[in-house]
Parts: sequence; structure tokens; C-alpha cells
Amino acid sequence: MAEPVDLSKLPRLTSREAVGGELVSVDAEAGVVTARYSPPPELANPIGSLQGGYALAILDDVSGSTTWFGGGGRPFTTAQISANFLKAVPMGEPLMGQARIMHNGRRQSVVEAELKREKDGAVLVRATVMNVFLK
Repeated sequence: MAEPVDLSKLPRLTSREAVGGELVSVDAEAGVVTARYSPPPELANPIGSLQGGYALAILDDVSGSTTWFGGGGRPFTTAQISANFLKAVPMGEPLMGQARIMHNGRRQSVVEAELKREKDGAVLVRATVMNVFLK
């Protein structure tokens, strides 16, 4: 059984902070990470919702954490993200990102990630992310 992850001892990630994120839970054994995001107003598009590239940055963040913890801390890089934008991502309300490892091999990890509204759990964006291990 894996040791619980002490979130208070993890290093700051300025990329996560830029999109208003913080880790909520890590289950390394199950390969699941959950994070809360409150993107700042500067990340809105002209119609007032979160600009799509920032939604992808959020999903890359949470899926990257999943790959890191579920992959045993091996260095990796994102190789591909395929996303479906199901609903506009609202500004000014908390969002939840959750990612789960679907495949963890010797050379790559495939992760499914979702960005949801915290208040009702509605899925706004769903992505499949492939990360390639560097060692």
C-alpha cells in the first residue's frame, strides 16, 4: 500500500497558481488526482468564459500530477492532448479537475481528465492526455 501524499509538503507550481489551482487529493495507488481551480478574470475570453487554452492548461496540470504520482515520480512530458469542450467554462465559480490513469506503461501514460463545475459536478471539458516518460 502506498504512503499517503502530504499535500502541504509539495513544492509550489507557478503554472498551477497561474490558473488558480490547488491540489485537493492524491491517490497514487489508484492513479487519481483531484484539484480545485478558480481562474483569475484575466483568463476570460471576449464572451466571458474561460479561454479554451487555459482549460487545457488546467487539464494538463491535473493529468500531469496524476502521471507523476501514479507513475512513480518518473520525469515525463506531455505528448498529446485531445479534448472535447462540452459546455462553456464559467468564470467566477470554483472548478474541479480530476484525472485518472487509464494506462501506465514502460514508456507512456494515458490519462483521462475532466474539468467540472464544483457546485453541481457538471462536466465542462473532457480530455485524454498522453504523457511520455523521459527515462
